[in-house]
Amino acid sequence: MLAETIKQVKELKKKASKLEQDSCGNSSKDVVKFPSGADRLNLEKCNNEEGLVKATLSCEDSPGLMSAISRAMGSVKTKVVKAEIVSVGGRNRSVLWVQGLGNDRMRMLKSSLKIAMHKPAFKMRRSSQ
Repeated sequence: MLAETIKQVKELKKKASKLEQDSCGNSSKDVVKFPSGADRLNLEKCNNEEGLVKATLSCEDSPGLMSAISRAMGSVKTKVVKAEIVSVGGRNRSVLWVQGLGNDRMRMLKSSLKIAMHKPAFKMRRSSQ
């Protein structure tokens, strides 16, 4: 029974790896699940679907970062179809699958995301009471 369970787990891992690989050509072994120490931004077209782009960014986690990323997406009128976000030790890693981008809008998105990544942290105001 244990041998059969191990066999099934291995088969499921293969299927999961294939699914991840199909969503923009990265196998699960190649994908780092945590934010990197350096600021990085990468956009790549997904081969399996027309107009689907995978945007991966790693930067300092700050208040307002998700709002800035959302505004960047809205500025190029794209639709996020999937998102994976990890925040660890003051760093953020966001992977966004975006639909509806041509080459010109891909450049616009990259520029907008760079601005969002390096935007100064939103300062909270204290209300005087």
